[in-house]
Parts: sequence; C-alpha cells; structure tokens
Amino acid sequence: MDENGYWRDMVSLSWTFRNFHTKSTIVERIPPLLARASITDIKPIDEAHVRHLPIGATVLRVTVPFNTSNPEASCLAVFKFVRRLDGEIKLFTVTTQLTEIGVAPWLDCRNKRPVSKELPEEVDILVIGGGHGGLSIGAYLSALGMNFAILDREKETGDSWARRYDSAVLHTIRVFSGLPFRPFPDHFPQWVGAKQLASWYTEYAKDLNLPIYQDTIGEKAVFDEEKKIWTVQTSKGIVKAKLLCFAVGVFGRWPNLPNFEGMDRFKGLQLHSSRYTNPGAWKGKKVVVIGSSTTGLDVAHDCSLLGIDVTVVQRGATRIYAPGHIEEFQAAFYNEESPAVRGDQLTSEDPVALQAHLASHVMAGQTKAYDPAYYEGLKKAGFLGIYEGAIQEQVLVMGGRHYPDIGAGWAICRGEIKIKSNSPIANLDETGINFQDGTHLDADVIVFATGFTKDTRGAISDIIGDDYKLEGVWGLDKEGEIRGVFRPTGHDYIWQMGGELYAMRMYGKYLAMQLAAFLAGVRPEPVRT
Repeated sequence: MDENGYWRDMVSLSWTFRNFHTKSTIVERIPPLLARASITDIKPIDEAHVRHLPIGATVLRVTVPFNTSNPEASCLAVFKFVRRLDGEIKLFTVTTQLTEIGVAPWLDCRNKRPVSKELPEEVDILVIGGGHGGLSIGAYLSALGMNFAILDREKETGDSWARRYDSAVLHTIRVFSGLPFRPFPDHFPQWVGAKQLASWYTEYAKDLNLPIYQDTIGEKAVFDEEKKIWTVQTSKGIVKAKLLCFAVGVFGRWPNLPNFEGMDRFKGLQLHSSRYTNPGAWKGKKVVVIGSSTTGLDVAHDCSLLGIDVTVVQRGATRIYAPGHIEEFQAAFYNEESPAVRGDQLTSEDPVALQAHLASHVMAGQTKAYDPAYYEGLKKAGFLGIYEGAIQEQVLVMGGRHYPDIGAGWAICRGEIKIKSNSPIANLDETGINFQDGTHLDADVIVFATGFTKDTRGAISDIIGDDYKLEGVWGLDKEGEIRGVFRPTGHDYIWQMGGELYAMRMYGKYLAMQLAAFLAGVRPEPVRT
C-alpha cells in the first residue's frame, strides 16, 4: 500500500465512521478491527473498472463483497489502485462498508405495518422531525421492517418547504436530489422548486405508507436509566420509545439575527430571510440584503428582476460557482443513464479529503475555461469572490457561504445588483445603514440573509434537557468524518439524522442499520477516535 494511503470504514468494522490515514496507521489500527468483526466469507471480485482522473492518474477500482460474524452482516470492500504518471502502481485507498445486517435484511421500502390515525403508545424508534431528514430515515427504517413513528410539527408534510420564498429552488440537480428509493419524476425541472418539493414530500410519505404524525410536537422526553426507555410527552399524548432519533434540521431552525446598534431606530422594514416570500410590494423602494450566500443572492436576484434598487452588503468572501458548473460537476455521476444509488456509491466511498482534492481540481478547470468577463465583472462590482476550492469545504465544514449561480452573478456584473463590501457595518439609523468607513446606505427594506444556527443540540436539549453531553454536530472531526449525525452521538439511546438531501440519502442507510443492530443487541461497541 502507498505510504500515504487511506482506509475508510463506514460502519462495517468500527461501527461508526472512521478514516485511517498513512500506511503505518492502517497497519496498527485495522487488524484488530478485522479480528473483532471475524470475516467468515470473502466472495469473488464483484466489479473492476478503470477510470482516468482529470489530475492525470489512472485508477483501477475493484469491489469485493465479504461477510462478518460479529455481527452477522454483509459488507463491501472497495480497493483503488493508482497508476501514477511515472507508471508506478500502488494500492491507495480501501473502503469497507456495511451493506446489510442479518437481524434486519433489506425489504420493500413501503411500510407494511398498519398506520393508526392515533399516536401509538409505544414504538421502538421515535423520530422527531418530519422534514426531509425524518422522511429519509423513515424510508430506511421501513425498508428494515422496524417499528417506528415520526413526529412532524408541521400541519402537512413538506410545509417547511412550502413556506419558503416563492422563487426558492434546490441548487443541486434533479437526479442528484431525490430521497431514498424514490428519484424525482423525470418531468420535474432541473432545479426543483420548493413548492413542488413540498408537494412531492407529501406524495412520498403516502407512497411509502410512513407512520408520520402531523401537527405533533415533541415537548419533553425523560429517560428511565433502569428500564432503558424514553417517555415522551407530545402535544398529542405520551409515547414510549426505546430510541430517539432527532431529525430537527442541521441548517435551518433558528434564524441568526445580528444585533447591530440602532436597529430599533430604523424606520423601514426589517426581516430575516426566513420571513421573505417575494419582493412584489417593494417596487420603488431601496432594498438592502445583508448576506451574500445562496439565500441572500436569491433575494437580491428576485429584486433585480423587478427593477428594484437592491444592494447586497457582503461581510465576507463568497465561494461562487459560475452558471452551469454545479450542474456539470454533479452530472458526471448523476444522470439519466445511472441511478442515484450508483452515484452515491461512487461519490461517498472515498475519504472526504480525497473527494475535496479531486473536486477542487475539476472546479479549477471549470473556472479557467469560463468567460473571463464574468469574473472581471464581479471584481469590478466589488464582489468578494472565491473561485477555487472544493464544494465539500462549503457544505461539510462551513455549512454554507457559497452560491451556485442561477442568475445573480451576471446581474451583479450588469449593475442590476449593487455590492457594498469594503467596510464593516457600524450601526443603523432612521434611514439606513452606516459603515465604519463613514459611508451611509439608504434603505427602505433590510433583509437579513444571515443564516441559521447550525448545531441541533439546542433543539434537542429543549426536549431532553441539558444533562446529556452529546457530540458536536456538522463540520468534520479530526479524521475528516461528519460529526454528530449518522453515527453515535455520545449517548446510545439518542441519535441524529440531518444535513443536505444527498447526505441523508447516502448516509441514512448506515444510521438505520446501526439502530436495528442496537435494538437487536448485536451491535459491537463503536470504536471511536
């Protein structure tokens, strides 16, 4: 193996997500995990193919199924041999993945249990949150035949998306963005709109017969340490559950509203972007959007299309992907000829560090080949742009601060969206915003596109209290794995599901299998960092 090689384990050996880097670390850490798992059968090579990478190397990818007895499970090993430019060939990465557990084999994803109109008194797993996280884990639990229920505070499935601003669309392509087992219909547009998404979520829950209880809030949960069971008080009654799985959203529950001096003096309209719907009532007014990531630039673009005087206050640089780049990047693995599950396999098996390195290289080539007038126009307008780097940095580490361009970039170049980026905000007064450089920006409307709190532990503590010390949520740990979701949280009876649509489809299956194995009493103790 290459001295700088990687071994990524996705639950099969460590029963969490681990990433071992360098040959010496692998030689030290992997043999005990292999011995504990007790491999019983190594099957013939399942697949082998060669791929030429844009960085100049050639990769031979070989997949080998294997079984373990602790617990009884089916797994997959993926070996990648790299031929360098000098002709040398070495094993560079190994990925071991859990694919199925003996106690709960994969079944038809449609829930076969009768779904009562009344909240059940007892379940094995109570999922709190009925957005795309709750629906995703619900689909996987259903396919494992688990006894579970989903609580959704919304009156209708998908309402959290239905309330989003009128022009809101996914900034990932249709084929890439579906939920488990059900891709978006072919007639959906490339960029699926929020309202269409909300309607499809309703259909999805019905199609899979998911036991989802609308307009039901998880209010308080108490854990009996002796009996190992939760008693959950909800707005519709009490439910007992062996495990809690929180799917309350990583990226969007509590708005981050800045506290600038003078906000109470401003005479115009102030609102967080979570309350924004459309700018129709703002014609003839001066609109200022504070924030230059996806939502902020969407709002500004909406305004520009109506000829509204709009300025974006940019407080930090934004990673911007030129029009078509995200579409082209994702379509390499997600397209009409290849099912999403195939793309998920190919794009999730490598360590995040390697994914990011390759993505950065590909995107650098896209930037170099794109119309230079675009980047020159952004710079001339004062836009602080970052044009290099991997999408993984924004999504998995920062949880935002980027914009896959669907229109605002060229509008900035044309002067239809103005940019204020050269000075921090000092305060607000009656007529607008004062900056530390002594300038003033008139405003009738100020939209705070300043994001949301990204750590779900606050939402969880509202229900279970502050006594449980859970691991942090989102971002990457020191081994480069996503923190807090899809894996043990620090308490065996509390789990979390959340993140981007694709992440929940890719990783939710591992969470579901961990839950099933834990309930069956066959899960080995996770080997954490």
